[in-house]
Order: sequence, then structure tokens, then C-alpha cells
Amino acid sequence: MKPSKTNVVALWNAEPAAEFTFAEMRQALRIAKNQTRGLRKILSDLRTDGVLEHINRRYRLPPKRTEADRSRSAGEIVEGRYSAHQRGFGFIDTDEARISYFVPPRQEKGALDGDRVRAKLFLDQRSGRKTARVDMVLDRWRKQVRGRVQLMRDGELWVIPLNEIVPPLFVGQGHLPKDIGAGSLVDVLITDYPESVEEAPTGRILGMIDGGDSIEGIIENILADKQTGFPFSAAALKESNRLPRSVRINKQRKDLRELPFITIDGSDARDFDDAVCLLDSGGSHTRLLVAVADVAHYVRPGSFLDRDAYQRGTSIYLPHRAIPMLPEAISNDLCSLRPGQLRFTLTCEMELNDSGEVVDYSVYESVIRSRARLTYDQVQQYYDGGVDHPIEDSVVAGMLGRMRNLAALLAAKRRHRGALQLEMPEVRIDFDEQGRPLNTRLAYPTEATRLIEQFMVEANETVARHARSERLPILFRVHEPPPARQSAVLTELLQGFGIPVDEDALHLPGGFNALLERFKSHPQRILLEVALLKSMAQARYRPKNVGHFGLAAEIYTHFTSPIRRYPDLLLHRVLKAHLRGESTQVEKKAVSGPAGTHLSDCERNAEAIEKQVARLFKVVIMEPMLGDVFRATVSNVSDAGLWVELPDYHVSGLLPLQSLPSNRYRYDRTRNLLRGARKPKEIAPGRRMQVQLVRANRHAQELEFGFDRWGWKEDPQARQAK
Repeated sequence: MKPSKTNVVALWNAEPAAEFTFAEMRQALRIAKNQTRGLRKILSDLRTDGVLEHINRRYRLPPKRTEADRSRSAGEIVEGRYSAHQRGFGFIDTDEARISYFVPPRQEKGALDGDRVRAKLFLDQRSGRKTARVDMVLDRWRKQVRGRVQLMRDGELWVIPLNEIVPPLFVGQGHLPKDIGAGSLVDVLITDYPESVEEAPTGRILGMIDGGDSIEGIIENILADKQTGFPFSAAALKESNRLPRSVRINKQRKDLRELPFITIDGSDARDFDDAVCLLDSGGSHTRLLVAVADVAHYVRPGSFLDRDAYQRGTSIYLPHRAIPMLPEAISNDLCSLRPGQLRFTLTCEMELNDSGEVVDYSVYESVIRSRARLTYDQVQQYYDGGVDHPIEDSVVAGMLGRMRNLAALLAAKRRHRGALQLEMPEVRIDFDEQGRPLNTRLAYPTEATRLIEQFMVEANETVARHARSERLPILFRVHEPPPARQSAVLTELLQGFGIPVDEDALHLPGGFNALLERFKSHPQRILLEVALLKSMAQARYRPKNVGHFGLAAEIYTHFTSPIRRYPDLLLHRVLKAHLRGESTQVEKKAVSGPAGTHLSDCERNAEAIEKQVARLFKVVIMEPMLGDVFRATVSNVSDAGLWVELPDYHVSGLLPLQSLPSNRYRYDRTRNLLRGARKPKEIAPGRRMQVQLVRANRHAQELEFGFDRWGWKEDPQARQAK
């Protein structure tokens, strides 16, 4: 392997405290003898840059500098994930809450989209804003690329990635592999990464892909570009098939088989990782038991199953199918809390008073037998007094009534302390019997979905407090207040909708809740709620607690979904080790390393895939309507044009600047609007118009619209273009 700064620094990804001799590094990186001089030069540069220390003939990472040290150094240093743009520039999304820095063209120093980088900040004299210049790549994210083969006149072979933000890859000289021709769609393994903007990545063709315009083919391209969706390793599948199918009860587990646990999930759910039970505790107190699948019993640290699960980080839920974090033998069988089946669990038992406060609790290993599998629709029908889905089990029916009251009490408690009251609808896609997308619809939260949410949040908070009191090494689920920059952007956008905002109020959840109340009667409620949500920081996993802004909680973690979230599995291992009086050093090492950042990145990647595939289905739904005219609302503006939302179809797209009527518009970045010389002199978010669908690109998951007229016609339905 050719030595590079990225390869060298990557040795410390798994264990930041490790130390290596030169010989150990050469062996670990598989450096040939003729490359040792290059390795020594790289190590010398890394020492000069302060990236590595060389003490007693061993290389190591220097102690982390404090923020004060950084501010005193020449040029502030930041670390984060690089996001490339096809125009040549990019952004560094830091680990801080939604803070990103612009990277000008040719300042990425060989970084590819998705790489973790270190960069120096500089003050741009024109804009007065800080911009970044990549100093070095810390970790390469993209391992494979999917693209089309291109044969140059001089005989060089290149692959042009489907994703336009990834540069072309050089794959050889001369003849193509057998059965692969120019224009073939192939997967390429990156063998050498660029160290500067002048270099191109080099790769090796792995094989040809059956390309096409089919929905599933495009989804596979999306997954390949996002470096996920790969099959489980053969070793992991072998391990999962060898796991014991029988459940044997021992003295370490509390026997809860006779308690009336139930699961409540969506009608299309295939794995059930949490069950709930509500018991009277005497007087005005109630006992809430949340039993969670004991995945840690089967997936042991260091196993092939564990490696695959950690790499995936989370399950991915597409509109029509799921990509699980664990093989189906575990997620849909051994750890799924099916009714009537004995299952190992980890239970959080809470005693609550008549104010909904936890006055006592315990966390323990257990075994349960779920009494019933209920759906959200079924429970909601029962609450609404419907007869389509009656609850025939009187024990379950009585418990559901008490659960309803407790959930309302818990919701009132969180509302009183200032938790964000955001109840945005989810855009659902309906399919026909052949699996083709038919239409979109909005699905709002129901009393049944909120019930389970309240119980899960209560368990998560209780376990987080327990871990803190016992000083257990865990990953907290943290959510910082919105950064000032995002609050300013939100304020400007809302002013475009005619909604004045006190920016200072946005530093407390109560300020957001006040806005949400005002949105309820606004005709663009959904669009406004989306804008508000985008202005907030993203929740993430960190070994240090800083609270959860959205829940107005001083401490929070994820405990209730180990089948589909790796952080929950890590937490279960810590809890089980503590319960058994065992050392938690292995878990402490895992939590204090790169796990929090990696798992947060996995979550972001999964969210991006889910949104991209949803956009694909929306484009497919709109394809037959090319040329039709629709009601639209401007959701945002940019120097490229208007982003418009179709309220009747729940889709969005771009109306290019040149498609607007003859009036020279320029983008006012400060006020987030377009300025023109003639009427309309200003175009801001919230403006109504009618647009014509002119392009539907399923490969890019993009819709493009043309201008029809300002304002809406009285008829709320879309009209056919003449």
C-alpha cells in the first residue's frame, strides 16, 4: 500500500490512546520496503503539524488541546465531515450543533464527499465570515464508487461516478476486464486516495452492475453511493444461525411471564423490541414496566455479528421495506417480542406518583411472554370507541384505559417543563399490489403513537439517571439549543411569511412552542414547522451529557430499541455488566473512542437515504403529470431560483431563476428573498403561485417546474395545462 497521511492517522481511529513504533506502523499499513522513505517523510510532516508526537521511539496522538489553546493558536482548527458540491466548493459540518464552514474551490486538499477532515479557519475579507481550508483528511468514508466506464483516446480507463460530486476515478490503461465495455455500470474499489486537488483517486473495477431505470435499481445505486446496504458477512450470518433457539430461565433473570405485557407498533412492523405493562402499586401510585429485547445476550462484543451491526449503526426504513441492522434470525425471531413466545429482556420498572414523577425504579434482566401484539390503528380505534378493532381481552382492555391516563399525565408533565410540542405529520406513500407508488398522504401522530412515545421517553430518562448515579460509561443522547446562525436564518424566513419573531426567545423550548401555537392557524403550517425543525441542532450521541433541548430534559439516553440502534445495544451491555458485578472497562473503551461520532454519522446517513428514496417515489408518482399545472407555495429562495412546495401532493422542486417572467431578479442573501426591478419587486418564502411540471428526473430524484402565474385560482384542484 502507498503510504498517505490519511492511512497513518487512521491507525488511531479504533484506539486513540495507542502507540506504535515505526516497524509496527509499517507492518500494520503493509508498506513495502521501497516505500519506507515516503512513510518517514509523512511521519515527519505529521510531527511538524502537531498531529503526532514521537516519544521514546513510539508515535502517538498528542493530548487534546482545550478550546482556549486553539483560540490562541495561529488559525483556528476545526474537525468535521466534508460535504462536497458539484460546483467545486464544499462545506465542513462540524461536530458542534449544525455549525458548518464554507470551503472554497480547490481548498479541499484531496478530501472526498463524506470524509472526516481537519481544517484551518480564515476570515473572508469580502463576506466577513469564516471560511475553511482542509489541512488533512482524518478518515476516509467512501470505500467504493458506482459509475460508468469511459475509455479515453490515449487508452486510459476512467470511471465517471453516478454521483456528480465525486471526481472521476482512474482505473487503468489499455484493455477492459472481460464482459465490461465502455459505458458499462460498474462498482469500483478505491485503492489510492488523492492527497491534493491535482490528483485523482485510483480504483479497481469489482464488477459490472445491471443498470436501468427501475425503482429498485435506482435504490441500489443510492445505497451504493451512501456506502451501505451491503449484505451481511457470511461469518455474521453463520453466527446468527448457530444461536440457540430455546429460552432457559436462570436465577439471574426475574420471571415476568405471568404479567400482561403487550406490544404496540405499526401494522407493518416485523420486529417488536419493546413491550409495556401497567400495574397498580397501591394508593395513587402506578408501576410502569418497559421490557426491551435483550439483544446483548446474543450479540457479543467482538463477534462478527457485532462488527456488522456497529458498521451499520442503525436500521434503515424505506417506504416499502427495511434494511435491518441485524440479520432476520435475530431481529425478526430470537429478539422479537412475539406474543406467546418466551423472550429474554432487560426491564426498566418505574413507580410513578399521581404527578407522573418516578419515585422509585429498578433495572434488571428478565424474561417475559407477550400477551398481545396490538397495532397503533387498533388501539386508536379502541380509544375512539370504534367496533372495527375491538379489544376482546378484558385484562388488556382495562390496562389500555389506565395507560391512556398515564400517558396524558406524562405528556402534561413534559409540556409543563417546556418540552417541544412538535407534532409534524409524516408523508406516507401508498403502493399498489405490485409495489408501485400510487400517491402521497399525510399521517398525523395519534393518541396511540403518543402513548408509546411517552412510555419510551420515560424509560430512557430513568435509565439515563440510573447510569449517571452509578457512574456507568454510556453514550448520552444530547441535543443542544439552536445555534445563533440558524436562529437568525429562521427569523428572516418567518418574517417572509409575515410572522415577527423575537430571536432571543428561540434559545428556550418555550419560544419554539409559542411559535408552534401561532402556526396552528396558519395556512402554511406544515411548511413553517419544517423550517422550524431545520433550524434546530441535530441530536447526537456523546459520552458527555449536555442535556436534551427538545425534550427539555437534563439527561437522556437511548435504551428502548437495541434491535435497530447500536447505541442502545452498547447501553444494554453496560447495564448487564453492572448488574452482574463485572468490569465495564470494555464498554468504557468503546464509548470513549470514536463510537459516538461514528454512530451519529450512521444515523445521519440513514436519514439521508430515507429522504432520498422517499423523493424517488414522489418523482415516480409525478411522472405521469408532466405538463400539468399545480398550486404551489415558495418554501425557500436561492441564487438558483425558487424552491416550491405543492400542498396538494406533498412534493417540492426547483423553479429556476430564468423561468420567472421577464424581470431581472437578484438574490438578497441577508433577507432571504429575490429582488426585482418591476412587480413583483420581492419574492420571499410564503408567496403563492401556480407552476407547471416540466421535468421529473428519477435518477437525480428531482422535480423541475416552470412559471404559470402568480397567486392561486379559486379552484383548489390542479388544472390541466392547455
